[in-house]
Amino acid sequence: MPRGWEADALGLSAAHRASQGAGVTVAVLDSGVAADHPGLKGKVTTGPDFFADGLDPASPRWGKHGTAMASDVLEVAPQAKILSVRVIDDSEEGEDQRGEGLEPIADGIRYAVDHGADVISLSLGSDDFTSYSNYDAEAVGYAVSHGVTVVAGAGNSGDDSSNGAFPAGYASTIAVAATQRDAGRAEFSTVRTHNLVAAPGVGIVSAMKEGGYRAVNSTSPATALAAGVVALMRSHNPKLTPGRSARS
Repeated sequence: MPRGWEADALGLSAAHRASQGAGVTVAVLDSGVAADHPGLKGKVTTGPDFFADGLDPASPRWGKHGTAMASDVLEVAPQAKILSVRVIDDSEEGEDQRGEGLEPIADGIRYAVDHGADVISLSLGSDDFTSYSNYDAEAVGYAVSHGVTVVAGAGNSGDDSSNGAFPAGYASTIAVAATQRDAGRAEFSTVRTHNLVAAPGVGIVSAMKEGGYRAVNSTSPATALAAGVVALMRSHNPKLTPGRSARS
């Protein structure tokens, strides 16, 4: 799997001498993951599709974003396992297209917890403060109470909105901002009072659903890389709690 500047920024060569994520499962709640991608083969378990829109992996709205995020997790934690749970599609409005009575993110979080996830990666969300969901907030609480660390992207609205966004804004979620090569904030990375950590998010080489790789800019890959870091930590110290993961 190719590496970009983020490998040096995260100190992966040194980190991998201590841990590569063995024994840890990272749930990627996203648009689906192409498990047959050469960089992902043998490392992905596909869970249910809680978005429930009837699409399959051949659809252009299935698996592009999720495949990229899974590869970013594995760049950092190459011996971790990925649990793919589909909770959005690949359209810009994916999270807003929930069917009546469906709560795909909350359902996905609970499924991941109940099926062995140690870390949940949420490279998704809304820059609208009104996107708060009691169902999602309770599901995050459920995860953390079961020892599962939840990371989520801060958003990509730059300086335009700083009121808050979800799921990054839920209590106990680790909200991830994006940095550029000089370690400064990426222009698109939303300024939030609840941002807790930052990770590389510019020009991150990520897997394409159809094969190969492309560079991605957003807080999405930053979140996936951060989830990979937590996987390294959990593998090195299985007794690490979500609270201690955040403080580290």
